[in-house]
Amino acid sequence: MVVAFALVAGGAIVGFALHREAEQSVKGVAATQARWVERLATEGPVPRILPAVDSARLTLVEVLDGQGRTLAASEQIIDSPDDERHRGSRSDDREFGRLDEGRRNHLKLRGGPWFTESAPAVLDGKPVLVVTFTSLAEYERAIESVGRLLALAFPVLLLLVAGSTWLLVGRSLRPVERIRHEVELITAGSLNTRVDEPKTNDEIGRLAITLNDMLERLQTSVARQRRFVADASHELRTPVTNIAAALDVAQRYPDRTDWPEVGADVAAQNQRMAALIEDLLLSAKMEDQATKSPPELLELASIVAREVEGLGAVAPTIMVADESGGAQVLGDERRMGRVVRNLVANAARHAESRVKITISQTDDEVELRVADDGPGIALEARERIFQPFVRLDQHRARSLGGTGLGLAIVADLVSEMGGTVGVVPNEPHDIGGAVFVVHLPAAPR
Repeated sequence: MVVAFALVAGGAIVGFALHREAEQSVKGVAATQARWVERLATEGPVPRILPAVDSARLTLVEVLDGQGRTLAASEQIIDSPDDERHRGSRSDDREFGRLDEGRRNHLKLRGGPWFTESAPAVLDGKPVLVVTFTSLAEYERAIESVGRLLALAFPVLLLLVAGSTWLLVGRSLRPVERIRHEVELITAGSLNTRVDEPKTNDEIGRLAITLNDMLERLQTSVARQRRFVADASHELRTPVTNIAAALDVAQRYPDRTDWPEVGADVAAQNQRMAALIEDLLLSAKMEDQATKSPPELLELASIVAREVEGLGAVAPTIMVADESGGAQVLGDERRMGRVVRNLVANAARHAESRVKITISQTDDEVELRVADDGPGIALEARERIFQPFVRLDQHRARSLGGTGLGLAIVADLVSEMGGTVGVVPNEPHDIGGAVFVVHLPAAPR
């Protein structure tokens, strides 16, 4: 349809341009013939039948007086019948020298169409109007030939374009249809399936690569989600089972049960379950962009001081050294507080007696260093501990009260702020146990 419209519009433009060119080529004839008539008048009386005009195209001349009467004209005009001459209005009050549209086309002569022009002249000291009629028959025949040629060529060209477009587009979209069919067969249970990637480096090939990358991300996300649900179910089952077992034993032997001890055990399991649920909710919200607040300017030392104070008297000795001179970062205050709280709480659980927190800053980076004097972390486990529900045996056991999500939440929150977190080897100023280091982009001063 677009090509058809373009062809029709192009044909119309070509026809219009040819007509304009024909008219432009014969313009100015009236002025020339007016001078010719004036020269005839100098040689004697102007004959009523003017001699043939010497011109490349058939040109007729008519000389009118001030009242619109014909004084002289070419033979074809004189011989034309009155019923073919259709002269326009001849009112005497009409301005001399102007021709209305009816006057400009007042003759129906053979050999047309005609292009009409007028120019003023002077005969015997009186103003007259010289009207010329130039035949455009030659141009008209050429334009008609072009029109017939276009009328024959346009349908053929349109059919060729339509057929070529149908074949080429169909051939180009065949791989897309094949990819669509392959993707349609992929279900939640077959996310490991991949579409065939064409060897061509074009849009279809890049589409297949993008779809495979998307399927890879979906498979990873679904596997992680399933593993997370399984681990969460297992973690929640443990306190529920402990509570059920304690109550079952207490109900069977009510006289020999220490009910305050049972209550304390149930409360502890309930508190552990509440902490686990809170961490699960936070981990689930981590990917929700709608829950993220706009970043604000945060002073890291004040957040550390607040979180250390919130640990209360159960914490070991905590030393805070601010070597940054008031380092600031951009982020969400609650999430930054959660990072500090999880790291300090984790260090406090595993420390023998001391936890050391150090804040420092370089030109474009802020470092938060949390060290404890506990047993430390083996080299091969330093990457694994940031995965959900991963606990190390012995000193990092469930009995210490952790949910197994704290460090995973720290890793996600720090990554969200554009930073990194890891376990690093001890340095001389550390206190001998595990050392967690967070690097964050420094806020502009």
